Amino acid sequence: MKAFALVQYLEKPVLREEREIDALLHELFQALNKKTPQMLERLFDDDAIMVLSGQNEKLTKEAYIRKMFDRIQNIRMYSAQNLLIRITASEKATATFHNVVFLKNRVAPLVQPYYCHFQKSKGEWRITESGNQ
Repeated sequence: MKAFALVQYLEKPVLREEREIDALLHELFQALNKKTPQMLERLFDDDAIMVLSGQNEKLTKEAYIRKMFDRIQNIRMYSAQNLLIRITASEKATATFHNVVFLKNRVAPLVQPYYCHFQKSKGEWRITESGNQ
């Protein structure tokens, strides 16, 4: 039986920067699925503006992580489908994908269009903004 992929691509990352962002997104989904907020801390810029999937409230990094882990107990798994990463400027990028959330009390997953903006600072990519499309 083939293992389920955390990330499925619309277009595979080719450029070095795209592959670095892809690795960051893999870390994001692993942190969510392992339910480890400490892993999330370093993925987001300190001034990041985040929106939880399915909601419209803009949150700070700290509030986002806190709310995410309040609701994560009802979630079996997170993944991304149709991931597309684009370098938009020098040291800036955007990723768009379908955020797929498997809940413990539902058979079918919730699927929502989602985006993340990235900024490279001090040689490392960080998520600066995310939200529903």
